[in-house]
Amino acid sequence: MLGIDTIKELWGREVEDVEAEIASWDSVASEYLLEEKNNFTQDPFLKFMDEKVRLCKDMQILDVGCGAGAYSCRIAERTGSVTGVDFSSRMIEEGENYVRKNHIKNVKFLKRNWHTCDGEEFRGKYDIAFAHTTPAVIDYESFKKMNDASNRYCFISKPTRRRDPIFDEIRKIAGDSSMKRRDDMPLLFDALWLWGYHPELRYDPVTWKAERTVKEAEQWYLGRLKGMMQVDASVEKQIKEYLRSVSVNNVVCETIETTLTSVFWPV
Repeated sequence: MLGIDTIKELWGREVEDVEAEIASWDSVASEYLLEEKNNFTQDPFLKFMDEKVRLCKDMQILDVGCGAGAYSCRIAERTGSVTGVDFSSRMIEEGENYVRKNHIKNVKFLKRNWHTCDGEEFRGKYDIAFAHTTPAVIDYESFKKMNDASNRYCFISKPTRRRDPIFDEIRKIAGDSSMKRRDDMPLLFDALWLWGYHPELRYDPVTWKAERTVKEAEQWYLGRLKGMMQVDASVEKQIKEYLRSVSVNNVVCETIETTLTSVFWPV
């Protein structure tokens, strides 16, 4: 097993263009609203939470990287209050509009970049802190900050062994060396074990599909890529040409196959 110092070294985050990354998530905010499928009988993550913790009305919940609040809103049905944090203004706006239209009184949203915000604002204040398939928790420091926000339980869910043909090809075009890095789930598990916890895992194969116009796809993929590495004009041109080449009737169809790995641990 790796030591904490080695985990910190291996599990870091390099950010090139935060504003481009935020803009990419802004562009897809409407895709992250609560849907009927996000329920405690069908959704793998919510089923896992329901199995491990009895949610009740005196609980305070923190949703790290909440997006437009799909999980915040569903969990709020069984708990006292949910606070969702996200760095995307558009995600927050969509979430606030949703709770207002649906008269949900126990969900609030905060615009925060989890990687740079002061963890003391959240430390130890929540019965459950969780993060579901979000870029908010993708390195040691952001993971530790989420753990420290809870005083009872934590959950995290990550796509592992992910096959994302379009974005994988885009990263190859850009020469993204980070594609060779290891999956961070082993690092996450080792960190929890070394902190003295006994994490429990659940695995669910899932397929995600989305359709975007070529212009929407350019903003989505390029924004994500620019958040990871520098992208010069020639590479950007190649990527736009590639997206046009895989489009059908000006639509880019995305299919992602992954194993959704969810982790639970009492703190």
